[in-house]
Amino acid sequence: MINSVVPEDFCKRYHEGKINTVFRQSFLDAVEINDTLKAYKIDIDKFWYLCLLVKDYSEGQTLKASLSNPTHKEEIKLLIEELGKLTHNPKGLQDKMMRFEPARTAFQPKAQEHIIKTDMSGKLTLRIGNDKAITITDGQTLVILREALVKGLRFFHNNSILNSAPTAPYDASTLGIQYRVALFYKYMKWFLEQFTPQRKRAVSTDKTLLISRLIYVLDIDADPQYYDTRNYINNRGKSEHLRNKIKRYKDISIPVRNQYYRDRI
Repeated sequence: MINSVVPEDFCKRYHEGKINTVFRQSFLDAVEINDTLKAYKIDIDKFWYLCLLVKDYSEGQTLKASLSNPTHKEEIKLLIEELGKLTHNPKGLQDKMMRFEPARTAFQPKAQEHIIKTDMSGKLTLRIGNDKAITITDGQTLVILREALVKGLRFFHNNSILNSAPTAPYDASTLGIQYRVALFYKYMKWFLEQFTPQRKRAVSTDKTLLISRLIYVLDIDADPQYYDTRNYINNRGKSEHLRNKIKRYKDISIPVRNQYYRDRI
């Protein structure tokens, strides 16, 4: 978040009264949470604002979501990958093409007597407005188009236009609460990974249990089992309730535009 406008957007939303802070007293009264934060030497007041930011960002990703369109670069890369099936391309070559590394002679399409050898057939159709569709079926022409696209992306890969995407209106479709739980867990776990607890502290230092309790206190999910986890702690003192909840969303990726924030993290 540091190199994004997310903190700036959060401050603006906070001072405009758009951030719900009604949970602050519950947060301060949660002895187990505060003892864990003290064990990690984390400033409780600053951590409160981080919790608000992450909660608000996660809600902006899920409460009123709209699928984001792929960027122009992503669409062109998909076309390059599809056209790459025409000729034999070792995976290393394909990776180099996608990283826009300088092409070597050995990586060029194989040509004999000015004829490019293709392993498969293909068809590319283009229609502009109501004009008659143009269809290209010649494999050599399609390979040349692929090479032109690769060189074009390599030359313009830092162009801001290529990294932009067409906007789409929010469709007010709401993702399930499990997505908000998974996103909150994901972002908070990133932050907490940098900390190690003080030695000989007679409190829980399990980071997943800490996040689980925050999920309940901040009303991300009202299930009390997130906080009162006595029946869901294994023999190592670690909470299993949240782990079991998010297991299927471990590598969650939500391709949506955030309703509240300009940057995607």
